[in-house]
Formats: sequence, C-alpha cells, structure tokens
Amino acid sequence: MNTKRIQNSWVIAQNTILKELRNKTLIGLAIFTVIIIFIINGSLDYLYLKTSDMTATGGASPIDTFFGSKFSVFYTMINFWNGLLATIIGVGAIQSDREHGALYQILALPIHKLDYLLGRVVGTWLIVVGYYIASMLLGIIIFALFSSKIELDYPLFLSFPVTTLAIFTYILCAMLISSFLNRSLALIATMFTMWVASIANSSFATISISEIFSEMGMLKTLGIIPHFLLPRAGTINNIASGILKDSLPPLNYPLEATHFLLSTALLIFINYKIFSAQEK
Repeated sequence: MNTKRIQNSWVIAQNTILKELRNKTLIGLAIFTVIIIFIINGSLDYLYLKTSDMTATGGASPIDTFFGSKFSVFYTMINFWNGLLATIIGVGAIQSDREHGALYQILALPIHKLDYLLGRVVGTWLIVVGYYIASMLLGIIIFALFSSKIELDYPLFLSFPVTTLAIFTYILCAMLISSFLNRSLALIATMFTMWVASIANSSFATISISEIFSEMGMLKTLGIIPHFLLPRAGTINNIASGILKDSLPPLNYPLEATHFLLSTALLIFINYKIFSAQEK
C-alpha cells in the first residue's frame, strides 16, 4: 500500500471518528459509565462496611473473595462495554453510509475499496480504544477520591494493548455480519456469535486438538466453528485479565499468536471480498 492510499485510509478513519462523535450512543454510554462507577463504588463500600466485623478479626472479607477489588469489578464491566461498543459502532460503520447515501459518494472519489474499509475499521477501533482509556482513567480518579488509593500498577499498562486486540476482533466480526443483516439483527447476531466464541475459547483453551474433536455433538460443533475460524477474542480477554491479576493462563502462546494473525488476516480478506462484491 503506497503513501497516498495510507493517507486515504487515515482520512476515512478521521471521518469515522467525527461521524461517531456526533452519535448520541457514545454520549449515552459515557453517562452510563459514570453512573456505573459510582454504583460500584457505593455498593462495595456499603458491603465492606457490613462485613467490617469479619475483617477486623483477621478473617478474609467475602467481598474480596467473590468480587475482588472495586477496580476488578469495574475492569470486568468496562471490558464488557468495550465489546458492546465495538459491536454497535462496527455494525453501523458501513451500514450508516449505505443508509444515508454517503457510501456511493465516497467510493466515487479516487479511493480504493480496501482503503475505505480499513479506514472505517481503524477509525472505529480508535473510538473504542479512546473510550476504554477515558473510562479507565475516570474509574481510577473516582475510586482514588473516595478511597485515597490510586489503583495504577504496571500490569494495567501491560494488559491494555492485549485488550485492544479483542476490540479489533469485535469490530471485524460486526462489520462482516452487518453485510448480510440490518443493524438490529446484525447487533444481536454478532453478540450471540462472540458469546458462543468466547465460551468455546475458554472451554477449548487448555485441551488438545484430539480432545476437542472427540465425542462431537451439536453444541460442541457450534463452538468449534468460531473457535477455529475467528480470532479468539475470549482467549485474548483471558490473557489480559491474567496479566492484570499476575496469573497468566497456561496456553501455547506462539500458536495463539499465529492463529490470531492468520484468522484476523482472513477476516479482513473476507470483509473486503464481500464488500467489493456488494459495491460493484
């Protein structure tokens, strides 16, 4: 890809960001995130107060046992919302252009279809990553104000780039599915697909291929397909969580990295071919 095409993709990415910043979905999610942070903070403070007698005698708080720290609860919540936001924007990234007639105007310009597609993917990815960073910083600040403790350790910085890979996967899958369904159905189908894939990723992560393909059934087959064909977002999230907790899951990391690169390249290629066929 030459410099001009890279510039074209970047222009499309910037356009994606500006387009979505005018979208009320981002504003709604931002407000919801602030509310959730205060709910987590207030709820866990209340529960800690109720179990203070147990911790005063040297026992372990059941809150720590079941929930972990406030930031752990928040981290789990924000990762879920990252996936949802990536899916919502990914589904509408190209669909909205079609609905408003902007797609045909853009493609009438000297812009390659692949450059347009990559620009929309990168722009969507930057939006979700930006939301992720802003949410994390907001959570850290609010929790620090109420507890006088800043939960800012190096594992958080190490887990961040891993999490962004999962975001990229959600976007690509959402764009692919939205090529065949309207926005509402595509959103539901993408969420269901990624949910099934995530369960399969967790179930098959530490067992051999021979064990995976033994005793095949309908449900197992349903999980095997996305596990091998799609980038393993569930595994990526488990790795990010393991980094944060300083307890990495026992995986074949070179194999997982290879699978991620190949399956991501395949997903981009399929997206491009389908998009090109639909926009002749």
